Order: sequence, then structure tokens, then C-alpha cells
Amino acid sequence: MKKIISVLLAFALLTVLFAGCGSEGNKGGKPDNSGAINLKLPDKDYEDSEKNDEKLPEETPDSSSGSEMIREPDNEASPDPEVLLRQINAEAEEAFAAFLRGERSVITSQAYLQPDESGYFYNIPEGEYDYGALKEAVAELEYGEFSVSYAFTDLGNDGKTDMVIRLDNYEPSLLNWTGTFCYEDGNIYLSSNWHDGYRSFSDLYTTGYLLYGGSGGAGLFISDLSEFNAGAELVSVYKSSRYFSSFAAQIFWDLLSAGNITEDQRSEYSSMFDDLCMSEICLTECFKNNKFYISCIGRNESDEEVFALEQKLLDLLSECGCEIVSEEDMNLLLSFETDEDKLVEFTLWEFDEAKSVNPAG
Repeated sequence: MKKIISVLLAFALLTVLFAGCGSEGNKGGKPDNSGAINLKLPDKDYEDSEKNDEKLPEETPDSSSGSEMIREPDNEASPDPEVLLRQINAEAEEAFAAFLRGERSVITSQAYLQPDESGYFYNIPEGEYDYGALKEAVAELEYGEFSVSYAFTDLGNDGKTDMVIRLDNYEPSLLNWTGTFCYEDGNIYLSSNWHDGYRSFSDLYTTGYLLYGGSGGAGLFISDLSEFNAGAELVSVYKSSRYFSSFAAQIFWDLLSAGNITEDQRSEYSSMFDDLCMSEICLTECFKNNKFYISCIGRNESDEEVFALEQKLLDLLSECGCEIVSEEDMNLLLSFETDEDKLVEFTLWEFDEAKSVNPAG
């Protein structure tokens, strides 16, 4: 009987010991699948842990094991670019409207315009201008009094809204002023401006082009094409002049401005063609991609001396770096689609009928 009791006690003791070993962190065994996180570890790590009798981590994954990491949800997702652009444009248009109401200022800054030798930015001194101050600054340049129109449009074709303000002189024999403005970092900047009127014109297109032209005298017609970049700054596409008869010698001034000749050369060359007044020559000049192109029509073949002088002019222009091209090639160089449907439409903001030479209606 005692033997039976002893056997039973020994069996009970062994049962308790085995139960205790099974509860010590699953020592030396496979990972416990009863937990909330189930990580499958590589066989090598599992075998090493068996050999070293080490306790395996229950919830910390091994980045080198290839296990799938559990990440927190990303609450800082990148904003939709289109939504962000709409927000920026809405902010810009409100800033532009506030300027027109006299509640904000515009800035002339070297960030967008380079000053000339006098420190002026397109003849507008550096500084900040509210609506009234800008009108006064323009009046000092162009004289007279002005009606005011504006337009919101994407000049640089970058999706951003820009503002264009046009000041039309009530006196038609005086000049008008147009300025373009961009919105950056919470500020409004003057990005470009020009004047027209009297004998000149400017056509601003929604495609981002500005065609500027007019008469420079009885024997000169100018036509320049520029394009707005993403900062609403004007970049020249080409500059073109058409010279008639004795005015053709003025082309050397253009070569001087571009650095093709010196002042001494300009003076010498210009004086060589005083007799071109007897010519009916028409020279078309195009300065594009830092190169001069010249076409010529209307040469006087009936007068040998005049014809020889015209040829001398063309030869000299060629020596000065100009490329002589046909009239057809010149037309291709100057080609531009002047679509009136793509002209920027302005909204009248300020108009005093009593000051207008041509009253409305």
C-alpha cells in the first residue's frame, strides 16, 4: 500500500513540475499563438533561440526578418495639388481685390524687377504703393488723369492667377499705362509694366503673349512680341523694326544696343548712307534668339548708284553679324496668331465721364 501511495505522490509531483515549465514564457518552444499579435519569425532565428534558450519577443518585430510591420495610420497626407492651387488663387484674388479697394499695397522689388541705373523699376521708384499712390506715381510719368480697368488672368500659364491693371489716359494724345502683378508669399509684386497710346498699341492675350507696336516716325514701324514666364515677367520672343528709305541707316543703332558694333562704328556706318533718301528700300529687322535677321524689298534697280548703295548696306549688315533672309523666311520668323477672341478682357473699375474727351455712350 505504501508503495502505491509513493508512486501516486511521485506522479503528482512530476505533473506539477511539467505544468510549471510550460508557463515560463514558452521557454524553448514555439511562439504562443494565443496572443493578439501573431508574428512569424524566420526558422534561423527560431533555431538560434532554441539553442541559446532565449526568450523570444512577443510583440517587437524584427525589421530584418521580413515580417510585416504594423504602422500607425498617416494623418498628415499630402494635400491635393489642385485643391491647394485653388486655395492659393482664391487668396490671391482676395488680395488683388483688397488692393483695388485701397486696403493693401503692392511692392516694387528686385525679386521681380531689376532696377535701371537710377534705381527705378520700369520708371516706378522702389517701394510700396496703395491704389492711390500707384495712380499718382503713374501720373508723374505719363501725365494726365486716368480711368482704371483690371483683369484677373493666368499670364504665365502656370495655373496661378495674376492681376493686370490698365490706366487709360482721358487725353487720347497722351500715353496709357499697364502693369502686371503676381501674388507670392502673401505679397503683391509689380512684375512688369509698359505704356502705349498716341502712335502705339499693345495687345495682351490670355495665352500669355504681349504684342506691342506702333510708329516710330515716318519711316519706322515697330512690332515686338513678348511672353510672360511663370513669375508674370515679360520675356522677349522677338523685336522687329521696319525701316523705309533713308531711315534704314538707323538700324545701326539697334546693332549698337545689342553689342554687335561700337559707337565709333555706328557713327561711321550711319554717315555712309545719307544718299539712301533716293532709295525706296524697305528693310525688315528681326532680333530673335540673340541674332539679327534682315530681309529687304523695294530695291531701286533702275538707278545703278542707288542700287549699289543698297547692296553696300546689305553687305555691311552681313559683316556686322546679320543674316540676310528672304521675305518669306522673315514672315515665318515673325509669325504670330493674332486671335481677337484670346485678348484679355478688362473690367472697368474707375471712370469719370466728366474728364473723358470721348464720353461713354
